[in-house]
Amino acid sequence: MKRINFQVFIYFSLFFVLVSFSALSAQPKRLKFVQLTSDDGLSSSIVTGILQDYEGLLWVGTPDGLNIALKNLTAIATYQNLPGVKNSLSCNSVSCFREDHLRRLWIGTDGGGLNLFDEATGRFKRFNIEN
Repeated sequence: MKRINFQVFIYFSLFFVLVSFSALSAQPKRLKFVQLTSDDGLSSSIVTGILQDYEGLLWVGTPDGLNIALKNLTAIATYQNLPGVKNSLSCNSVSCFREDHLRRLWIGTDGGGLNLFDEATGRFKRFNIEN
């Protein structure tokens, strides 16, 4: 009888230890917030949307272009409309964007229609009422 009680004690002890470790590993990570402004390289301090893509890159839409920040926020690139260049962003005023199931970035603009970003070339394909 004492042997059974000892085995039960061991099983409950192991169970308690395992549950404790799983509870500790489930603790939420601390979030880190960083403020980005035009002084950091954003095309505008007014932000119309934020998206983190599957690679962890941070896309920031503004009324003055589309910005991409590297994971460590050490560099920010800006995409804007270049008059006469058909594969640039159709309009600087970015209103929304979304990454699809093929990991392509679609950008909606206020007045310039929809844009599809080609990550390999850094160019945009424009979709609007005319096409």
